[in-house]
Amino acid sequence: MLRFFSKIRYQLAAENRATKYIRYAIGEIMLVVIGILIALQVNNWNETKKLEKAERSMLVNLGSEFEINYAKLLNIRSNNNRIYACTNQLKNLIGRNTAEIEKYNIDSLLYISILIADFQPDQFVLSQLKSTDKLQIINSEKLKKYLYEWENAMNAKTEAFSMWHTYFMNSLIPFLDENASIRNMDSYGKYQWSSPTPLKYNSTEIFSMIQFDNRLENHMWCLNEFSTAIETLIGIAEKVSKEIESEKLKN
Repeated sequence: MLRFFSKIRYQLAAENRATKYIRYAIGEIMLVVIGILIALQVNNWNETKKLEKAERSMLVNLGSEFEINYAKLLNIRSNNNRIYACTNQLKNLIGRNTAEIEKYNIDSLLYISILIADFQPDQFVLSQLKSTDKLQIINSEKLKKYLYEWENAMNAKTEAFSMWHTYFMNSLIPFLDENASIRNMDSYGKYQWSSPTPLKYNSTEIFSMIQFDNRLENHMWCLNEFSTAIETLIGIAEKVSKEIESEKLKN
């Protein structure tokens, strides 16, 4: 096409037809400009499609990751509720007489009350997005905000569990080592190596000890802090999943 216009231009110039020559020259320039604009538009369209495809893929992967994390969080919540119920039952027996205490399976309550577990999230996708700075391809400002809240809530969760675990290992477990039967407690965990102790052991005596009362109180306080952090994460995970589904529908 350009060669065609060039021939006409040379022909008109040779014939000294200046006006027509200028018109054709302008037309040729406009054709080139239009071609460049079209090429730029096509390139922009291709880049936009690439970003949209990358965002869709990211949303799918991130959504799957948060589904897994949400299920894990619900399991942690369930475990925390069991620990709370058993620890609270033990607290309610503090100061009671032996006959009342013996109505309950103390070793079983103790076993469940110390089954603390941390929430370990799946964060491969989110970590990859952060490390490669690909979070910028997310169009939803809400989703970006929720992911930022998730990171802050995870830090709070880590701090809460660390405090709980430290107290658990440094105070509650040493007390139980000295004043309860770990073998009796472990027998409710169905461990292959565990069986009740053959030694005489009175599980009711610790309910008259202020040290046990204090440790149960602190144990529940730490549990409450951790449970609060878990509930925050559950709320954020729900908002993230909802926003991801909304964004996927747009695409």
